[in-house]
Amino acid sequence: MMRWTAVVVAVAMMLGGGCASLAFRNPFAAKRGPEPTVLPPQEWAALKRENAQRLAGEGIPPREGATAPPRPTGGEIQQGLEFFKFVFYKFPKQTLDFYMGRTPGRYARMMEDDKSPDLRRTGILKLVTDYEFARKDPYTKRYWQIAQGDPDYLVRVAAIRALDRARMPTVTPIAIRALDDPNPLLRLEAAKALANVPDEKSVPALIKHMDPIIEQRAEGGRLEQVQETRDVRVASADALRNFPTREVAKALVDVLRDKEFETSWQARKSLVLMTGHDYKYDQARWREYLASAGNPFGN
Repeated sequence: MMRWTAVVVAVAMMLGGGCASLAFRNPFAAKRGPEPTVLPPQEWAALKRENAQRLAGEGIPPREGATAPPRPTGGEIQQGLEFFKFVFYKFPKQTLDFYMGRTPGRYARMMEDDKSPDLRRTGILKLVTDYEFARKDPYTKRYWQIAQGDPDYLVRVAAIRALDRARMPTVTPIAIRALDDPNPLLRLEAAKALANVPDEKSVPALIKHMDPIIEQRAEGGRLEQVQETRDVRVASADALRNFPTREVAKALVDVLRDKEFETSWQARKSLVLMTGHDYKYDQARWREYLASAGNPFGN
C-alpha cells in the first residue's frame, strides 16, 4: 500500500512540476509552420493609430476638476455619477489644494525663483503636469526661454520635458542641439522630446546616438570618443520610428544584434511600425526585404 501511495505522489509531482509536455502534448497534432512575417492589416492599423495618438498627446490627463459643476451629457445615471464625482471628489480636492497652497500661482512663482534651481524645476513640472492651460502660451514660451538659458541643467531638462508634454514644435531645435550636450540627462530628454515631436532635421543626430560610441566636443573644442548611455540609445531608436525611409530602416537594422538588448528590442519595434513586417532580429532577412521591396513602407 505504501509503495502505490509513493507512486501516485511521484506521478502527481511530475505532472504539476513541469512535465506538462508529457501530459498534454498531442503527438498527432500538425506541426506548426513558420511564424508569419507580415502583420495582419488590422494589427498594423492599430499600431499606427496608437502612434498617432501618442504624437497628438492623447493620454495626458487634464487637470482634475472645474470651478463649477460640469454639465454632463448622457442619461440620468451618467449625470448622477458626474454630479457625485464633483461633489464628493473634485470640489473637495480643489478646496484642499487651495487651502494647502497648491495653486498655479504658487508654482509660477516657484518657476521664477532665481535662488533655487530645485524650486524652478518643481514649479515647471507641477504646472505642466497638473494644469492643462499651462501647456499653452504664454507658459510654453517661458519654458522655451528656460530650456535655453537656465544655468542649471536639471531646470533645462524640466523645461524640455514641459515643451514635450505640451507637444510644442518649438522644442525640436532645442532638442537637436541638446542631443550633443555633454550631459547624458539632457541628451535623454532631448531624444524623448524628438520621439513625440518629430523633426526630419533630427534624423542624422538620432542615428548617431544609436551608436554605442559617439564623438563629443570636450573642453577646448577637441573631439573625444565617449560611450553613449543605453537610455539615450533606446530613446533614439524610438524616435526614429517616425521617419519611414530606407536610410533610417537600415540604421535600425544595424543595431538589431546589439549587445544591449533594450536597444535591439526598440529598433525592432520601430521597424515593425514602419513596415508592417516582423523578421524579429534576423538582420539578413530585414536587409533582403528592404532591398527587394518596391515600397517597404507601403500597405
